[in-house]
Amino acid sequence: MVIYYSWSGNTKAYAETLAAKKGLNTFQLKEKKGRKTGKLAFLRACLQGITKKQTAVVSLPDISKYEEVFICTPVWASGPAPAVRYFLNHSDLSGKKVNFLFTCGGMTKPEIFQESAERLLKNKGCSVGAVYTFTAKFKQAPNLEMIKKNIEETVK
Repeated sequence: MVIYYSWSGNTKAYAETLAAKKGLNTFQLKEKKGRKTGKLAFLRACLQGITKKQTAVVSLPDISKYEEVFICTPVWASGPAPAVRYFLNHSDLSGKKVNFLFTCGGMTKPEIFQESAERLLKNKGCSVGAVYTFTAKFKQAPNLEMIKKNIEETVK
């Protein structure tokens, strides 16, 4: 299963492309409190990322029948979006292989995201699988051709 949160649409495009390639179902995490747009909303989102806040979601996926899941999230201050933090903190990941697909505005060292994934899953009883990182500019429409190429070339 591919579980994702997307604010601007880029991570959604990556998640759906990944799911199509792997033949997996998708589940979109939707925040209970709608997220606005604009400069003030962006600053609030930055603060939530920096302080590692989590935001409640409408519902969580039933992952009990899956041995492996992919979590797709934009990077907010070197970590996942608050809705993904909520998912990670409120889901039973025991015995699962958890893969991450991070989208970020500027590319940094991929090993930072590997370390972040390992920290997020520490003491959750699961293993970290693959960690993918792709550049996706916030507020820019997803480049579907580039996304498909990135997934085809990178994801096994």
